[in-house]
Amino acid sequence: MKTKSFSKQSSAFMSSHTTCAPAHSHTRRFSSTFDKTAPSLPTHNRRIKKIHWNVLTACNMSCSFCYLWRYPKQFALSTNHGRQLIKEISRQADWITFGGGDPLMRPDLPELVALAKNLGLKVDLQTNGLLLKGHLFETIAPNLDRIGLSLDGDEATCHDMVRSYPGNFDQVQAALHLCDQAKIPIVVRTMVCKLNLSRLSGISTILARYKSVLKWSLRQFVPLGRGADHASEYSISKSVFVKESTRLQNECSSNFFTFNVSIVSKDEMQQCYCLITPDGRIYAHPSQGDYQCTGKFPEMSLSDLLVKLPYDRKKRDLRDSFTSLSKTSRANYARTASE
Repeated sequence: MKTKSFSKQSSAFMSSHTTCAPAHSHTRRFSSTFDKTAPSLPTHNRRIKKIHWNVLTACNMSCSFCYLWRYPKQFALSTNHGRQLIKEISRQADWITFGGGDPLMRPDLPELVALAKNLGLKVDLQTNGLLLKGHLFETIAPNLDRIGLSLDGDEATCHDMVRSYPGNFDQVQAALHLCDQAKIPIVVRTMVCKLNLSRLSGISTILARYKSVLKWSLRQFVPLGRGADHASEYSISKSVFVKESTRLQNECSSNFFTFNVSIVSKDEMQQCYCLITPDGRIYAHPSQGDYQCTGKFPEMSLSDLLVKLPYDRKKRDLRDSFTSLSKTSRANYARTASE
């Protein structure tokens, strides 16, 4: 791999794109004041399972529910700082997720992914699938332990409407096929919302075609960023979300599909999430609509920043193990959520 060429491309990219994180002037949704009072958790819960790094906010799609905003005069970490960050993540977490925007738009991504893999991290990539093809796919595929794709409807009209991108349904199908052929474990995420409630059952049939699909993650719409401005188009109550998601979960079980089905409400993300923005800010999942920032890398070391992060490893492990619960337990969960 020609590291120098990636570094030059990345430097040019960072200087010509205003990639960003939650900004100081939008405190209604993103609190950029460093939170020095974030609760500390016991040492045995301190280790993070997965750190999600949005390597840039540039994207080739413009979903109206997206929590990201594009603020001016903020830049992504350089390749060198990215390497330093990955080295620190390898000492603090089991997994790294490369997200965005679309991370495949970052020229030095293959180098960063390879470094993470070489340092012993499990590597997850989340992409919309538009650029997942050709030489770029062939370069990064050997270093991926998992890939995340989004499918928000069982046919093109619904999915493309949710994503506001005609043709994306077919592009996701192509990406699923490509990853399945390469035997890369796939997690498919579906945002359960007002627009697709009647078009969800068929997704499981689509996923059953691919042996590499590991999990179908049903996720509640969270009104953050631009999504807050379009909440009326997407929002459903938690009880409706859990009822529909549990129905889909039981339907998959009855059909003996081999992939797991997980249900992730916005409440279950509390204390289970560590986000690093393109410019190095460390955030926990929002509480009452505000992202709480614990500080910024590389101004502080990642280990010092994570000490202040409200994160509970036991809760995260419990959330991830929910797919193994019995139907009775799932029914109890659904009944509790609707009360």
